[in-house]
Amino acid sequence: MAKIEESYFQDESGKIYFKAENDRIKKVIEKNALGLFYHRYKKRANIKEFNCTGFYPFENKETRPAEIYMLTYSENFRIKKWNHIQANMFSYIIVRDWMRNNKLTMIFHIHNTVWCVIEIPYPKSKNSNLKRSTNNNQLRMF
Repeated sequence: MAKIEESYFQDESGKIYFKAENDRIKKVIEKNALGLFYHRYKKRANIKEFNCTGFYPFENKETRPAEIYMLTYSENFRIKKWNHIQANMFSYIIVRDWMRNNKLTMIFHIHNTVWCVIEIPYPKSKNSNLKRSTNNNQLRMF
């Protein structure tokens, strides 16, 4: 309770708000992403390889940047398949981010309250299902 009380501030109009500790929130998001990464690939990864680049609250209007929103759609403008852990609790998608040279990005939402965007590593394994294809240095997903 003390941390919340310490984060209160008053704006010019007299309204009282509290300032979220974004660094703490990002660490929690990265830990969630690590768990979802393990759920998807059954491979362990180092938490230091995960980087939360943003989180956006669910609102009546779209709050995610257009680039993030576009990652959830295919080249044919069809929505990509999301993995649902539990309805209205956890859903995630792992995509290649064209803005980061096709590195992996995880997008997930928690309790339909916040969208999270995290840079994640490729799964590391000698017998991984992800093998380099001969064209464009891309990875095959299946």
